[in-house]
Amino acid sequence: MRVLIAIEESDCSKRVLESVLDRCWPNRSLFRIISVFEPSQVLTAYSPGLYTPDACDAIAKAEHEEFLGKQTYVNDAVELLKHHLVAAEVTGDVLTGIVSEKILEESREWRADLIICGTHSRRGLAKMFCGSVAEAVANNAECSVEIVKTKSSNAA
Repeated sequence: MRVLIAIEESDCSKRVLESVLDRCWPNRSLFRIISVFEPSQVLTAYSPGLYTPDACDAIAKAEHEEFLGKQTYVNDAVELLKHHLVAAEVTGDVLTGIVSEKILEESREWRADLIICGTHSRRGLAKMFCGSVAEAVANNAECSVEIVKTKSSNAA
């Protein structure tokens, strides 16, 4: 079985990893853990009148740190799964692009049998402004999708 696990640095993703570890998997299952770095659109709209070079440098530095944080989180998740699922092959990467699109693209290219991702269970305005990656993945994936829910404390 080929299982693609989409995570981010959140409690929701911790629950996703717990969900994976809480069950038995077929022998020789393959797990691929991904996180998607979505660069801000600020620098693509750069105009000398809008941003100073120092501001652009600060944005680039912050994005680089975010990417490195995602890489560390993925590496830690890979090691966790390797430790607990010793008969499985576990790999991981940080991809760059629009989150839902990259998850779907990776699932097709890697030929996933199952995608596991989490949801923040946002509602109302929070969902409207933040969108729903899980919903987009579930509606457009070519394989089965498991969405791990966590209770939300924001009722926006």
